Parts: sequence; structure tokens; C-alpha cells
Amino acid sequence: MPKVRANKKVFEDALLLIERKGLKIKTAKAGVVVSKQDKLEVSFIAPVETGYDDLNNYSTVTRIRYGKTAFLLTGDAGTMSEAQMIASGADLKADV
Repeated sequence: MPKVRANKKVFEDALLLIERKGLKIKTAKAGVVVSKQDKLEVSFIAPVETGYDDLNNYSTVTRIRYGKTAFLLTGDAGTMSEAQMIASGADLKADV
């Protein structure tokens, strides 16, 4: 999850459920590798920065690679986030 608060019921419910289950939150930010094993790699491409006015720019952008096939899941990332991803030099190539 990104390090940002939102006054939305869904967000608040998610935090309560995470707390109730005793889970830990891993901050979503560019460069974090979530999983890397055998042919599978899951990493965050965005958010690149913090301090966005538009909450959509905090959308977690995830790149999943399995073998030679890659997926790029962009959520609601805004144009600022898209520009920052391109400027970052991250591997954005994807089949899906």
C-alpha cells in the first residue's frame, strides 16, 4: 500500500482487516521487488515519488514477469505518474 491516507470507507475497512489479521503492510513504491523465484518476478514500478495532490498518482503499478511474458498492471495511475515511470528508466515493456 502507498503511504497515504484516504477518508474512504473501503480504505478504512482494508486497514481494519489488515490489523485484525495481524498482517504487515509493505509500502508500495518504485523499485520494491515483491517476489523473485524461478521464472517469476513481481515488482513495483510506481509510485515513483510522494507528495502527490492527485491520489491516483499513488496507484501501485506492478510488473509481473513469468518467463518471457510480462504484465503491467497500472491501476488508476495518472499522467504525472506515467511520466515519472517513463523518466525513471524502469522496464515498462509488457505483453499485457
